[in-house]
Amino acid sequence: MYFGNNVSYHNLGKKDGNRRIWLEGMALLRAGFAPGSFYEVSLDPSTLNVDMRLVEDNEENRKRYANKELRKVSRRQMSGWVKPIVDVCNASITALFGEHSRFRALSSPGLVSFGIHPDDLKKAQREARLMKHLKENRVTKGDAFLGFGISRHSNTEGFLQEGVKTEQKWAIEMEARYLDIATLNDPAAYNGTTLFCGTVEEVEKTLLDPVDVFSFSIACTNHSAQGKAKKQIKTAEQADEVTSLFGVVSIIEATNPAILISENVPDAQHSATYELLRKELKRRGYLFKEYQLAQAQSGAIDMRKRYWMVAYSEGLAVDPDELVPMDTPRIHNTLGDIMEPADDSAWFDKAPLLKRDQLNKENGRNFSVYWVDENTENMRSILRNYTKHQTSQPHIEGAPSDKEGKGYYRRLSKSEHAKSKRIPSHLADHCSETVAHEGMGQSIVYFHGVNVARMMIRSVKHAMNAQISMAFS
Repeated sequence: MYFGNNVSYHNLGKKDGNRRIWLEGMALLRAGFAPGSFYEVSLDPSTLNVDMRLVEDNEENRKRYANKELRKVSRRQMSGWVKPIVDVCNASITALFGEHSRFRALSSPGLVSFGIHPDDLKKAQREARLMKHLKENRVTKGDAFLGFGISRHSNTEGFLQEGVKTEQKWAIEMEARYLDIATLNDPAAYNGTTLFCGTVEEVEKTLLDPVDVFSFSIACTNHSAQGKAKKQIKTAEQADEVTSLFGVVSIIEATNPAILISENVPDAQHSATYELLRKELKRRGYLFKEYQLAQAQSGAIDMRKRYWMVAYSEGLAVDPDELVPMDTPRIHNTLGDIMEPADDSAWFDKAPLLKRDQLNKENGRNFSVYWVDENTENMRSILRNYTKHQTSQPHIEGAPSDKEGKGYYRRLSKSEHAKSKRIPSHLADHCSETVAHEGMGQSIVYFHGVNVARMMIRSVKHAMNAQISMAFS
């Protein structure tokens, strides 16, 4: 018989109310555990391991076996061979493995070691880490697809409203100029933070610290109808950026967060990308809640809708009904409440825009000029390419100071854009109007992120306090 190592993964069963660990077959034979061999069992509470070690077949060990100090490898007659079996089921095993449901068996010559399944161990570790930090009223956080840091800022505000401070451990963004803008506009938030300029696929995961919360937004342009039409793809998965999913999963594996927050365009919810992500999260021991948030939950003039998914380690005992954000009161009733005086240089002749609008109609395109004014209560969302003068984005009619009538139009300024999404305006400083519109045009509406984070951390704290109360009742 050739010797070698074997690793296998199993469900942790029960027998007569106690946990049961077992192994059988060639994994035992390759370790030298032939039927009838003697072995001793030892438990190590510090490592949560159970070791079975072969001992010699001699007179002394036969006496130890008779005194139930040793065990013997069982057997089962198979077709042409005898299968060895080891099986331990008692109160000590139950106490050691607790509520974990799976185990790993590692066999090597002369030794079989049973430990908690790596996924179950990681689940216990992330939950214990989060509970420890919440008792100190803090969480550690990592972000991918950072952009201007608007979503990160909103999450931090949401946690803070529940009395929890955020320690930003790392952030990932492939655009260096976005990283510059984020850190210039909110330097204190990134003090001590490791910033990565690169894709989520290429970032070395060994450089990422473990975190309690991981927030990310997989590229949304491939999921929107407009993005698919522009790239001439039928599904988001046909685009090159689809590999970012593997980067995200690798980050989850490396940093083991207890909470995940993800947002995207509404169409992303039913994509293959997110279906794969949900399956993988479930396999890793996460539960999740999904919902689509709109203007009622943002309290903004901007009507942007977004798909949100929050995932949480299943042992946190979160009530999923507590996770959906409530409606947010508005502070601006109309666009006039946020409009600012515009320089003459902000105005453009309407004629080219109207000509493009007429061509769109003649060619059967479903686009038309979208006018807004000071009485507008609900406005279409400004997109990342706002400065390209697309007809379907918001335009304000008027004229420069030296002109009459309404033969001109202007775009919203970056300050007005920020206010329309209730984004703190300083987060769009240190950049041009074009770059500001680009960053905010692909960002969230601010209070979606605030309220998602707030409800998530509130629910976890409720569950934690309920567990403490039960322990002392």
